[in-house]
Amino acid sequence: WLNTSKDPIISNEQKAGSFWRRIVDYYNASPQLVGTVLRELGSCKQRWGRINTDVSKFTGCYDAALREQRSGQNDDDVMKAALEIFFKTTESKFTMDHCWRELRHDQKWCSVYGPKEGGKEKRKQVIDVDREEEEVGEPEGRP
Repeated sequence: WLNTSKDPIISNEQKAGSFWRRIVDYYNASPQLVGTVLRELGSCKQRWGRINTDVSKFTGCYDAALREQRSGQNDDDVMKAALEIFFKTTESKFTMDHCWRELRHDQKWCSVYGPKEGGKEKRKQVIDVDREEEEVGEPEGRP
């Protein structure tokens, strides 16, 4: 789905039926599937629906785990927390981490919350008290 939807030549200038036929052709042409039963359009759509649903749910769980990330936690800790959140909300284990790792950097599943960068500034800002008070005039208009 990802490779077919990112095709720069055809782009989104295609109907749903031709889009899914291209996906089936791409999947069945894979050298890893030589000697196996070819998939049909319906089974590819159904499988993609399951992948899309679970990866979308897990992306939300991963975002929640990122928001709860504490100092000293690494990516593995965030992943464990995300898996726990997914299990609590869906009552099933997330088994498509290999799919999520492929899709997570695409715009559709890209995390809104990035990892925390650095810490807060620990020094307080110095305020200059010795300067003369400015005259208060009319308030400035909104830009």
